[in-house]
Amino acid sequence: MEMDNNKCGCWSVAVKSLKPDGLQGHREWVAEFDFLGQLHHPNLVKLIGYCIEDDQRLLVYEFMTRGSLENHLFRSEFSL
Repeated sequence: MEMDNNKCGCWSVAVKSLKPDGLQGHREWVAEFDFLGQLHHPNLVKLIGYCIEDDQRLLVYEFMTRGSLENHLFRSEFSL
């Protein structure tokens, strides 16, 4: 893992939380964890870690300073 070039030596991370009543279930969460845990490519976000406690599921990713690909592809250039 690479550290940011800041004075505190901290990492910026993004955390994805599985909603217990959401559409993505535990099986999909595990599939995402397995897939991103094995896949390494410079153009894809890196999975740093995870947390499972009771019914909570978290995935910890590297923070993307320029935003996600989804935001770049689907953002509206015109405000409604």
